[in-house]
Order: sequence, then C-alpha cells, then structure tokens
Amino acid sequence: MQHTAEILLNLNAKSGNTLTSFEQIEKLVCLYNSDFFSGIHSETLVELSNLSCIKVYQAEEVVTEDGDTCRELLLLIEGIVEISL
Repeated sequence: MQHTAEILLNLNAKSGNTLTSFEQIEKLVCLYNSDFFSGIHSETLVELSNLSCIKVYQAEEVVTEDGDTCRELLLLIEGIVEISL
C-alpha cells in the first residue's frame, strides 16, 4: 500500500487517473467484487492481490490450450471467453 500512497501523494488533480493507474488497488477491488472470494478475510484478499496479476487479452487471443498444465487460477473480470475443444 506504500506504493499506492506514493502515487496518491504525487497526483495532479487534472491528470484524470483511473483505477487502472493503481494496480494494487485494482487487483484488490477485482478480488473483492468476485463472488468466488466473498466472505474471505480482508488480509487474505490483500495477500492474494500481492500474488496476482492482471492480464489483458485481445479478441481471438488464446489464453490457454488443451493439455496445458495450468498452475494458476484464471478469473474473467470483464468480457467473454469462448471455450473450444
């Protein structure tokens, strides 16, 4: 949170910053708003946000392929995913 505090202290009121300007808070908000993580203690959500990353995919981009040993939890925050076999 120190990193976020530093960004906030250096804000220019006219800069038009959005939530994506605050990566750590953005991750925390996404986790908090997920039904999957409802009821989880706030300190646990903070730790999960520290370990997580947000990836943006373009249309038609492959996220994972059949046979991949996906060793992470993938959450769809926004958009549509097509699963094909």
